[in-house]
Order: sequence, then C-alpha cells, then structure tokens
Amino acid sequence: MEYIVLEGEILVDFLNGIDEAKGILERANDEGTICVSAWTCAQVLASADSGNYEPACELLNSFKVVPVSWEVARNAGKWFIDGGAGKLDLGDFIVAATVRELGAVLVTRGNREYPPGEYQVRVEKYEV
Repeated sequence: MEYIVLEGEILVDFLNGIDEAKGILERANDEGTICVSAWTCAQVLASADSGNYEPACELLNSFKVVPVSWEVARNAGKWFIDGGAGKLDLGDFIVAATVRELGAVLVTRGNREYPPGEYQVRVEKYEV
C-alpha cells in the first residue's frame, strides 16, 4: 500500500460537501494509506467555521497525521530560499517535503503549480 498525502483544499472541499472531494477520499482510501501533514491539519482547522470545527477534527483524526520533522523543515526551507519563494508558499513546501520524506503521492486540487520532478514529488491533481 502506498502513502497518499492530501492537500488541505481537498479536505475543506470534502467538509463543504463537494462530491469530487468525496470521490478522491474514497479512491485514496482504497488505494493506500491516507496521510496529512500536521501543517495541513492546522490549515484545515483554521479555515473551519464553528459548525465545521468538530467534523474537521474527526476527519483529520481518521488519517495518519505526519509531524513536521527536522528533515521536512530543512528541505522546505531550502527549497523556499533556493527560488521557490515566488512559486509556492512555505506551507506548500512543507507538504511537498512531507510527500518526499514518505515517498508518497500528493493529491492536490491543482491550484498550485508543483513543478513535476523539480522537488522529487509525485503529484496527482483533481478539479472541482
């Protein structure tokens, strides 16, 4: 089974009842172990309104939550200062470094441009 890292937008879409996000979560669950970065958890919880906070906690708790390790922080910081600052925000690099550390695939809505292979991260995009 492979690790599948979900980006925050997919989880927010799921909590907002977007059918495509539900399908992505179902497929990911069938194909591997769903993981989320601790950074993604903070983003999802910060974006939840008071009515979605507890459901967001329950959803996130159902996945393997990956802490931000020293290696992840080091890689994310290095990629950011080596020209990534204009491409992605630091949080995106934390997620990308998490994917790299796990040897996982990143599933993203595609509103960010992760350069294929540039950061040694496999990306699968979906659209709503």
